Amino acid sequence: MMLMQRLVSHNFRKKITVSEHLVRSMLVRIGEKRSALDDELVSSMVEAAGGEGALLNELSFARALTADVEAWPLECEDNKTTSFYDVYGFTENECIKQRKKKTKEERKVVRDTGDDLEGAQNYENLPSRIPRYKNTLSYIDYAADTFQSTMFVIFLFTFYTISAIFLVFVLNDRVKDSDCNGDFLCLLGKTIIDWLIFAAVLIASGFIIILPISLGNNAHSLRILPSLFSIALLVVYIYLSDLALDTMTGNSLNMEQNYMMLLWTAMTVAACLTLFTLLKNLLATLTPDKLRKNMFLKQIMLSSNTLRTAKQKKAATNKINLMIENAYQLHLNAEKSLLDGANAEHQTILNFVVNGEKQVRCGGLIWTWKGLLKKTIFSDEGVWFHARLMIAQTMQVIVSVLIGIFWYEGTFALADKVEKDRLKAEEEGNKFALGLIPTRGAIVYPFMIGGIITLSFMLLLILVYVPTTAAMVLKFRSGVLPSLHDPYFKRFRKCPDAIYFNSGNMIYGLVGSSSLFFFIFAGLLFLVAWEPTRPAMIAVIGWGLGLTITVVLKMLITGCFRSRNHKGLYRTRPGAANLSSLALECWHLGLAGGVLLGRLTQFLLAMAFWIGRIDSVLLSDEVDMLGYRFDTVPHKFVTEILVHDAHRHPYIERMGAMYLMRYKYGENFSSDAGAAWRRIFISTLFPWVLKYKEHVEENIEDDQLLKKEEESAKRREAKAKLDVFRSSLFTKVEEHEEELHKMEEGQEYVAVFKKELLDLVDEHLKDVSEREAEEAQLVVLKDKLIAKVDEHLEDIHKAEDKAAVTAKLKTELMDKVDTHARTIGLRASF
Repeated sequence: MMLMQRLVSHNFRKKITVSEHLVRSMLVRIGEKRSALDDELVSSMVEAAGGEGALLNELSFARALTADVEAWPLECEDNKTTSFYDVYGFTENECIKQRKKKTKEERKVVRDTGDDLEGAQNYENLPSRIPRYKNTLSYIDYAADTFQSTMFVIFLFTFYTISAIFLVFVLNDRVKDSDCNGDFLCLLGKTIIDWLIFAAVLIASGFIIILPISLGNNAHSLRILPSLFSIALLVVYIYLSDLALDTMTGNSLNMEQNYMMLLWTAMTVAACLTLFTLLKNLLATLTPDKLRKNMFLKQIMLSSNTLRTAKQKKAATNKINLMIENAYQLHLNAEKSLLDGANAEHQTILNFVVNGEKQVRCGGLIWTWKGLLKKTIFSDEGVWFHARLMIAQTMQVIVSVLIGIFWYEGTFALADKVEKDRLKAEEEGNKFALGLIPTRGAIVYPFMIGGIITLSFMLLLILVYVPTTAAMVLKFRSGVLPSLHDPYFKRFRKCPDAIYFNSGNMIYGLVGSSSLFFFIFAGLLFLVAWEPTRPAMIAVIGWGLGLTITVVLKMLITGCFRSRNHKGLYRTRPGAANLSSLALECWHLGLAGGVLLGRLTQFLLAMAFWIGRIDSVLLSDEVDMLGYRFDTVPHKFVTEILVHDAHRHPYIERMGAMYLMRYKYGENFSSDAGAAWRRIFISTLFPWVLKYKEHVEENIEDDQLLKKEEESAKRREAKAKLDVFRSSLFTKVEEHEEELHKMEEGQEYVAVFKKELLDLVDEHLKDVSEREAEEAQLVVLKDKLIAKVDEHLEDIHKAEDKAAVTAKLKTELMDKVDTHARTIGLRASF
């Protein structure tokens, strides 16, 4: 009621009725002058609200908002189903069967009726148009994630990556290197050829492994044969890898055998997990619909894509409800704080400006992982973590494990080798070599400590990607990141296909970052432990600590002087401030080298960490040379987030469902009048959004609206007079109904009846007609009315049910009047 009062700017103690004038004023109020000039739209809006003269209250307003979308199933918003299932009641897989059946029916209608196919599609009594299925290879669609199981994709890509590494090892063992004898051109050509062969092997293995096995992960076409084919092919690959391992281990060294066994074991585990998900998908395909209704089986059979989509639907509902509640609270506060004579809408805008920016703490490492564990980040925020991110994160974990194993075994292998070299030097009495060869402890302790630090940073790198993705999604949605107004947004739109860079960049970034961390920390600790460099390192450490303590002391002294002599940008004691600044500036000339070393250390550590992160920019936007930016890899990460949010935003999911409803029901769902009422409601509930509206109607002058109002008033007046005329005709027939039934006994009544009808027409001619054209049409109307009476008199006399024939006469008389009204241009809503 409060919003309706804002709409009509009227005290709601008085009753307000629906009229074209009211609707036009509402449209003008929200800046839609062009819609206000649309007579057909305005008339439809009046009818949607109950018709001309209906009382405008909460019920009629709600009916105008929702009458055209009542087919939307509200209960589906909480169901664990896809939007397609919510609209059609069956899955995309069933859609293909329904579509084939429908096509046969359409062809039959074309043969029987001779109509075209487009006409045949609309012949059914029930509005249930089924969309045509177009094969888009959805099982390998990693831009919209339209496959059935996300876990299947993770396991499959893990299997493929390890298989590709295993295959490279096999080919490297079989192919012998050619000897170029130091020829540069030969080495260049060989390198190019090797990399091209490597690319061909990777692409071919991708098409041989990923593409055919993914047939069993098709969410839109669940069939038994593709699933069985994928399972059989996966089993064959496992068998072939076992044969390759048996052939290769006989020609390899012991250490290489261990690595090959490790790769084969990881590959077999990934293959078994992939096989498990394939069997689950096949079981879901074979399960009858009756068994699917069982709650336990339903939870097992539901695909991850369906579950994630259900959370997106719930998030859309939660977000819309929260948005409406917040807006309503602003209106409510405006009503409470409204002064006499003040404008409630202006008070609401003022409340929005003052209190509208309500901030909630979100994002961050702990917040995101806590939301993941509770799953609120999906159902409340609607964040969609794309499959490529999960694949890359899984591969990062596997790479970290492999690096950890290699680091552990490599450290002790190197320590054993160093120890053997020291024993050999001692036996030979080579003191020079003995002094250069490090001890076992100089290898083990630095490398172990450096490795632990490196693995800790690797774990941190792995953990920050998910929080960064969630934070970036929320920043784009809330406007913290400008998206459309971002100067780089055009670049993001130009290269949406470049998102395939991200998986490899995340994996190799982790490897590069871990290598730098290990080199820095293990290298520094080794230099401290190695006897030849120990004295120099102790001196450097002592000098560095002394310099650091001095710099800290200078910072404390600076802070004391600052608090006493400065306040903000001004000096409270200018003389003392000048003396302290002079002293500190002279002192800093000698300590500036410490600042340089501090910046160098920070940059090295930051580079070592951020080189492994492609989710954030390391170098500032101002770091460029002749327009060339040095760090553009994070842009591809941002592009992928935008691509997936363009497909999987909760509002996009809801809009897609609405478009499907429109496709299914056609014009019976979401009419223009209902959409206009909803625009009025939104613009009133959220008046601050009007500034984002495109103002394309400024050229419409107010006198056009005034003229339209005058025409509308004339139509209403003419309609009222016409209604009186129709009612008088109706009453006149009822007055003579009994005499007409006794036609033989009262022929004089027929003449009286005809004369009174003509008198009514003449009276109407004086009241309405002012033009000769209208007068001529009224003469025609007289003749048609008399002809219609003569046509029915004989039928009334002969008919057993005289009342029914008389009622038919009344109806046809009214039709003649309506035809007359349209002929002379009285476009009223009958």
